[in-house]
Amino acid sequence: MLNQQFYLIANILMAVDALIVIGSGYAAYMISLESETHELVMAWAHVMGSILFLMFINNYILGRFGFYSAKRFPTYMAMMKSLFVAVGLGFLMLSTVAFSIGIKPFSRVFASLYFSLDLTCLFITRAVLVAYLERRVHNSFNSSQILLVGARDRIRTVADALEKQM
Repeated sequence: MLNQQFYLIANILMAVDALIVIGSGYAAYMISLESETHELVMAWAHVMGSILFLMFINNYILGRFGFYSAKRFPTYMAMMKSLFVAVGLGFLMLSTVAFSIGIKPFSRVFASLYFSLDLTCLFITRAVLVAYLERRVHNSFNSSQILLVGARDRIRTVADALEKQM
C-alpha cells in the first residue's frame, strides 16, 4: 500500500522536474534572445533538442542520485549538494553532446541561464517538499508512533507487516 503511494508520488515528482526543465529552458532562451539582440542565439531546433535531451537526462540522473527513492537524505545540505552535482552532471553532458555534434552558435548565456534557472527551481521545489514532509511527520500519526503491546510473537508479526509496507 505504501509502496504504491510512494511510486505515485515519485512519478509526480518526475513530471514536476520535467516541467521545471522545460520551463527553465524556454525562459533561458527568451532571456538570452533579449540580452543578445545582434544575432540569433541558437536555432529553435537546437533549443528544443537541448531541452528534450536535458529533460530525459535530468530525470535519469536524479533517479540515480536517489531523488526518486523512498530513502531520504540525512541532511538538507547533503540533498542540496547531491542536487547541484546531479544538475551539473546533466549540463556537462549537454555541453559535451552539443560540442560533439557541432552546434556552432551554442550560447554560453543560454547555457548559464538555463543552468541557474533549472538549479534554482529544483532547489525551491525540493526545499518545499522537505519542509512539507518534516511538518507532516511531526504533526501526523505514522507507523513509528505505534506502541505495540502483547505477546512477543504477535508483536513481531505486526512489526514485520509494518516494515513490509515501508
